[in-house]
Amino acid sequence: MAVGDSRVAKSGSGRAPDGSVRQRSGTRPPPWDPRVAGQRGSGASRGDPSGQLQPARRFTLTGLGAVAFVFVITLALASLESLLGIGLRIATLVALSGSTLLAGLWVRRSDLGTIVVAPPLVFALVAALEIMLAPTLSFTPTVFAAILVRGFPTMIIATAIAVMVCGYRIVRHR
Repeated sequence: MAVGDSRVAKSGSGRAPDGSVRQRSGTRPPPWDPRVAGQRGSGASRGDPSGQLQPARRFTLTGLGAVAFVFVITLALASLESLLGIGLRIATLVALSGSTLLAGLWVRRSDLGTIVVAPPLVFALVAALEIMLAPTLSFTPTVFAAILVRGFPTMIIATAIAVMVCGYRIVRHR
């Protein structure tokens, strides 16, 4: 070993002559190592040139999951409203609009188009289920069309909310 050589001579077992284990220079410990947990040199992540950490999105839905979320919430409140004998009115409007808003915020960016077309389809499916479950109604095209016509404002409001949320997310990303 040369006099100016700062490398440590290793034995055949990969240990230094004094028996300690050394890491090679230039290697980092794995991310799960408790010694490096939560440490960042400059406070920035590797791909973040601004120097600030961006908050991580913790909850995202797929397009199908978002439509299922809208459907379950709308069906629950529409059933409650139907049991009270009111029909599909204000609670259904609030449920469809509110769940569409939340689903639009939680859905993946690649599935934003799904949320825009979902409110009319979800309302039509909820209306069909409500007709089938109602003891006094029979499922005929006339009854189904009447409920859809009365629910048209609900579908338009929920679709407008979906378009606004999706537009906001698209503009914000650019």
